[in-house]
This record gives sequence, C-alpha cells and structure tokens, in this order.
Amino acid sequence: MKIGLNLSFAEQRRVSLQFFKRAVDMTLVMEADCIGTPLGGMSHEDAEDEGRRKAIYSEVLDLVGEPATYAKAAGRKKILVEPTPLSTEFPSDPRGSLQLMRDLEGTAVPVRLLVDWGHVLFEPLLKEQADMGIWLTTCLSYIELVPSAHLILKQGGGM
Repeated sequence: MKIGLNLSFAEQRRVSLQFFKRAVDMTLVMEADCIGTPLGGMSHEDAEDEGRRKAIYSEVLDLVGEPATYAKAAGRKKILVEPTPLSTEFPSDPRGSLQLMRDLEGTAVPVRLLVDWGHVLFEPLLKEQADMGIWLTTCLSYIELVPSAHLILKQGGGM
C-alpha cells in the first residue's frame, strides 16, 4: 500500500496518519527535531479531475493538523514537506508549494518545505520552472535551509 496524506482513498489517508505519527515517534529515538516527507500521491484519474484534486487537497489540509499536533506533543519543532515533481502529487511546483505553505499556516508546529535539488530540477514536469532560483524567489521564506539526512528506503530492500 502506498503511504501519503493525499492518496485517493480515505482509508489510505487514515492509515497514512499512523505512518506520520510513527515517523514522529522515530524522531524521538533519533533525537531529531522534525520529520520530513512527501505528502503522498493520488491516482492519475483523481489528479486529472480538478474537482477530486481540490477535494483531496482540502482533506489533506485538515489531516496535516493531526500529525502537527502529535509532533508538538512529542516536543518536535516542525514538519517538513518535500515537493515532488509528479502531477499525481502536491506540492509539485513552486506556486503550488507556496500555496500549500500559506494554507497550512497556524498548525500546531510550523510546516515548511524540504526542497530536494533533484526534484526541483526535473524538467519533464516543471519545464521552465525547473530552476532553483525560481523556487527560492517563490518560496524562500518557507524553505528549510538546514543540514538534513535524506533517507531513501527502497521497497523490499531496506536502505
């Protein structure tokens, strides 16, 4: 099963909340002050259906509050969202990332962007926006500029 708050089915999103809470729990063991992750994906059909995409986006805005509250109770300082350059995910571009950050203002802990160079330079989706300068100009006040560890877990194969 895919994990992510913006998945197409409500049950998947509820399971994903557990994933995010466990990620917060893991930060306690790792002595990290935050979690960072993409929000997840949705089906191609939902991504192409503007009404469904907006409905899922709206639900995600509500859902992010729960892991933010959980993170605050655990003493974590923030949640970092990693934009991914896929049309089936959000945020995926600079303007969408800025809008998401504005829409998430006021959560129990701040939600900020964890920008991956490989993602922001992905020309097939981003085209002329595949430029770190554009991302910085658009989203700088929301981009987390601290050293971080980026763990990539391969399905079925560990790290």
